[in-house]
Amino acid sequence: MTLSEKKLSLVGRQWMYGFNCRKAKKLIPAKKRKMPGHRQYPGVKGKIVDWIAHKFEEGRLYIHIRFRDKTEVTFTLGSSLQIRAADLSDISTGDFKLIREYFRYVE
Repeated sequence: MTLSEKKLSLVGRQWMYGFNCRKAKKLIPAKKRKMPGHRQYPGVKGKIVDWIAHKFEEGRLYIHIRFRDKTEVTFTLGSSLQIRAADLSDISTGDFKLIREYFRYVE
């Protein structure tokens, strides 16, 4: 039997020769593992996406994912600049001489 005559099966994410469907199913893990550090959204699983749109408004990025059952998931992404420290110093001599510390961010 030549390579082209053998049965081609999809095992996980890889195509393999010489496996029938029953053997291939045993090689695929029964339960998919969750990816560590990733957030899952339980109400979304299994829904069919109708369209995806994004827009910028007031310094934020909005991502809209609309499903065929007329429900929608929206992700709002934003960033901000924060002052971590504010101080007044004298640099007339070339050295840093602290006159006053207004505040310092504490984590």
